[in-house]
Amino acid sequence: MSAYEVEDQGHWFTQDQVDRFQEIVVEKTGNPGIAREAGRYGASSEALGAAQQYTLGLLSLTSAYMLMGRVYMLFSRGPTITTKKLGRNKVEIVSTPNPGVKEKPYQCENRMGTFESLATLFTQNYSKIEHPTCYHKGDNCCRYIISWETPRSLVWKRLRNYSLILGSLASFTLYFILPVTSWPYVVLLFALLTLAFSFYSAHLEKKDLDTTIKTQGDAAKDLVEEINIRYNNALLIQEIGQATSTMLDTDKLITTVVNLMYKRLDFDRGMIMLANDEKTRLLYVNGYGYTKDHENLLRGTEFHLDNPESKGVFVSAFKKQKSFLLNDISENAKNFSKRSLEIAERMGVKSLICVPVVYEKESLGILTIDNVKSKRSLTQSDMSLLMGVASQTAINIIETISFQKLQESEKKYRDLVENANSIILRKDIEGKITFFNEFAQKFFGYREDEVIGKNILGTILPDTKSTKLDIESLLKALREDPERHIISEDESVLNNGKSVWIAWTYKPIFDHSGQLAEILCIGNDITELKRSAQEKKTLEAQLQGAQKMEAIGTLAGGIAHDFNNILQAIIGYTQIMLMGKDLSDPDHEKLEAIESSAQRASELTKRLLIFGRKVESQLRPVDLNQEVVQVSKMLERTIPKMISIKLNLSDNLQVINGDPVQIEQIMMNMGVNARDAMPDGGKLFFETKNIILDEKFCKNHLGASPGEYVLLKVLDTGQGMDKELQEHIFEPFFTTKETGKGTGLGLAMVYGIVKSHGGYITCTSEPGEGTTFSIYFPIIESEIDSRVSKEAEAPIKGGTETILLVDDEESIRQLGEELLGSFGYAVLTAPDGESALELYEKKNEHINLVILDLSMPGMGGKRCLEKLVEMNPRVKVIIASGYSVNGPTKDAIGAGAKGFVGKPYEVRQMLQAIRKVMDDKE
Repeated sequence: MSAYEVEDQGHWFTQDQVDRFQEIVVEKTGNPGIAREAGRYGASSEALGAAQQYTLGLLSLTSAYMLMGRVYMLFSRGPTITTKKLGRNKVEIVSTPNPGVKEKPYQCENRMGTFESLATLFTQNYSKIEHPTCYHKGDNCCRYIISWETPRSLVWKRLRNYSLILGSLASFTLYFILPVTSWPYVVLLFALLTLAFSFYSAHLEKKDLDTTIKTQGDAAKDLVEEINIRYNNALLIQEIGQATSTMLDTDKLITTVVNLMYKRLDFDRGMIMLANDEKTRLLYVNGYGYTKDHENLLRGTEFHLDNPESKGVFVSAFKKQKSFLLNDISENAKNFSKRSLEIAERMGVKSLICVPVVYEKESLGILTIDNVKSKRSLTQSDMSLLMGVASQTAINIIETISFQKLQESEKKYRDLVENANSIILRKDIEGKITFFNEFAQKFFGYREDEVIGKNILGTILPDTKSTKLDIESLLKALREDPERHIISEDESVLNNGKSVWIAWTYKPIFDHSGQLAEILCIGNDITELKRSAQEKKTLEAQLQGAQKMEAIGTLAGGIAHDFNNILQAIIGYTQIMLMGKDLSDPDHEKLEAIESSAQRASELTKRLLIFGRKVESQLRPVDLNQEVVQVSKMLERTIPKMISIKLNLSDNLQVINGDPVQIEQIMMNMGVNARDAMPDGGKLFFETKNIILDEKFCKNHLGASPGEYVLLKVLDTGQGMDKELQEHIFEPFFTTKETGKGTGLGLAMVYGIVKSHGGYITCTSEPGEGTTFSIYFPIIESEIDSRVSKEAEAPIKGGTETILLVDDEESIRQLGEELLGSFGYAVLTAPDGESALELYEKKNEHINLVILDLSMPGMGGKRCLEKLVEMNPRVKVIIASGYSVNGPTKDAIGAGAKGFVGKPYEVRQMLQAIRKVMDDKE
């Protein structure tokens, strides 16, 4: 039942509410018959008051009962009441529950209390009620037979009235019968008799009236006393509430309540005990009226709440949440434990009231009082007052505990926020900072007074248009979906201007009206994570680029090898035809043109092979400064005069292990590309210096190795290029030049040469800002040998020996057979390793030399070589390959080959290699 339901006189309680009220009243009073007593009280003079009682006095008791059918519906809508008069002092009342109503037995008892008490207003006695049928015993209704005795005053009043009527009739009749002298005496006799009846009935009526007045006076007096008591009690409870409302300490609160009880209540002693946190013990907190010994006894005594055998008053009141009023403890000794009786005896307790301190069905402790000096009996009113005090105390205790928990929670929150290793701030919807924790102050470099009230834009976030849009989007998202988990990574600014990256999480804070008021922002520094992620991304891109270049190199090498085989036939047959032509022959010039074109095509394949690192670099100690000076002179003669060449060469430059020809090719290619990037002129810079690449550099530049290097920088002030173009510049056949103006192999060849030198190359460029190539060559500890010998051209010699030519290309075999045959050699051919071994096994005594191609289907050239060596350890084999002498060729030479000849065949080179191996006497 809520307060407004109780106060609203027009509100009807439900059956469930009435049932619950009955349960609580029975629990609190311990009286299972309280319903009937309440019915009796409801129809008593104390409850009705004088006005209602005298209104009923205008009726007879029978009329009052007969009106019950109409009046009862004002008290309850549960049943329908019908009445029937059975006799002068006897009526029948039938109560039938209305449809849907499920009455309980206590409601029947309550009606009987009302019906029997109604008679006291007329007869001073309860009426007699018979209850032959009952709804709660299986009948369809409750039937009450009510009877009562007529009061003596009413009997004598009736006798008076009857005597008056009879005396008057008798006097009139006797007037005609008796003598005139006798008749007055008879009338006088009747008059005296009637007067006696009148006086006696008046006496009885006055006596009843005195009783009624006394009863009403006592009721009024009791009511006034009750009002005063309730008023004083209300003042006391109000005073307790006001005195303790601002207290934040439980002990001080209890002390204040006890002091007010001592001042305002007329009990000799009183105390409050509270349960410990575990709810296992009742402990004395404070009290008044006790001696030091008694207080020490109470403080040293633990009342066990966790012991099922404990049945003392304090423990019972706490556990059962029930109040106890004992005016004589000795009469209730059987209900207490021996220990409780001993404590009561030592304390001198004779009578007491003990009420539980309860808040929302949770027991907090007990409040108890007793009288030792005064002999005043304790009453229900006393217990009601103490229950009010206990209830108010419970509320204040919970408020105090709640505040203490709130303080502890705030302290934990404050400690957490202030000591957290995270940035924690709050800002309002306008962006002004309202809270900035200590970690944030240290991290951003601001004092609290420097940042509170400032807008987050321009302090810790850059004041840019994009940042403003991000904040607006955040506010919109938090308003639309407050439960959404939002995370953002934003670039922030420290007080010293340094940029950092922060990962933020957000929590909206709403005001009492539900409007977004502030945003709680928690951030963590992810600058290093961002940097690491960027480095990882860069390395992944570099790895992908390196893998792509490796794949392209492999593909380019394979294409070049196959293309070499085609060129071999073209160049070979052209050279044979030229040998048979005079210079004056008209076809000589055409054949030279064919040979020249084929040689240019061969140069392209060489570039592809260089890119794929299939060509051997002729490495030797090189002074890079010297090479730069020589190339710069060549470029000055070949590029436009509007392009100036600047040299910035470091002194004491370390020696590198390089191929001078290939290094020259690098710088010439760079120079030509720079020329094309500066059609309107500009500057071309060549720089050299010693440099050390450390672990950090190599970690961020895949393919670089730590160590000492010589750096060659080639810079131009040309058009530059974007990132997308830079990703493809080292790929074969990639060019931005017009068709016919570039092969797209220049930088691919540069890339291959640098890699074959064990170096590293990077390119940096921006559109309109020029381009810089940085090439790192590893140094060597060696002196430069300036002597360069040139092998004099020897005359071409043939022979009469037998040569086995092994190649999977038929055109190569035919060319070789014709070419070598023209110089006197007998030539045998085989298309693969297996047939070559078979042929050699049959004719090894006649075969003087084997020319063996490495790249063949089947067992392959290297395996064939190993088998030939097994068959004849002194076999003479020349390896023929379009690849350099390194790699598979180098392995084959190590396996027993005596020489090497490159593809496509150059006649002089091939014949010289054959004679060199043939003439070797080893």
